Amino acid sequence: MGRRAPVGTLSSTYRELPPPRHLAASVACLWVREVDAAGTHVVLPDACIDIVASTAGVLTAGPDTGPAPSALRAGDTIVGVRFWPGAAAPVLGWPANELRDRRVPLEDLGVKSFRAALETDVAKKDLTPFVDAVARRVRDAPPPDPVVQQAIVELPARLFLSERQLRRRFHVSVGYGPKVFERVLRLQRLLALAPATPGSLARLAAEAGYADHAHMAAECARLTGLSPSALLDVRFPQVEEPLAA
Repeated sequence: MGRRAPVGTLSSTYRELPPPRHLAASVACLWVREVDAAGTHVVLPDACIDIVASTAGVLTAGPDTGPAPSALRAGDTIVGVRFWPGAAAPVLGWPANELRDRRVPLEDLGVKSFRAALETDVAKKDLTPFVDAVARRVRDAPPPDPVVQQAIVELPARLFLSERQLRRRFHVSVGYGPKVFERVLRLQRLLALAPATPGSLARLAAEAGYADHAHMAAECARLTGLSPSALLDVRFPQVEEPLAA
């Protein structure tokens, strides 16, 4: 999945790091954000669940269905572990749909193994204790739902399962149903293709998998709160030539 990049003005440095090999099946990336000046960070939906740690504590960032703003303080260092879709729920021991559009302290979920590892190390930007705590949880957790993992890879999947059963299992594993998941993937595909598709929003809509420009506009408004052109202007400010409808 793409990075959880900000929408809006924010003075910070953000880095993504590959996970250790023994966590690569469950973890998409590790990340560090260093905030230079106070501002608002707006996360766009990406179907992922993160464990996020700062000097203020450790929380779970659930799967979003719309833009999620968060106020950041100057001088903050924030570190995170981003799970692949469907991989976090068994590690956290919590249904993903109960975390949807929420930011929940890990201790409220009954997960207390992270605070001791992070109290002194977040400010040092040392991810080792964080990664070790995640590795212990992954090691002891049951595997992700294999049906959901297959559907994630093969959507639209041909599975011997009713639509209701698949939707229920998706809600528990990913946080929402297959249709919302497909919309989020399409948004992420739009953002990935935009830098290499200059000149036409209609062309970008077609290449990203939308029915037409109006479909893309409606989906962008629903998932990001912005029109496609406004979203791309903010996400890619270095692009001087605006895309034409």
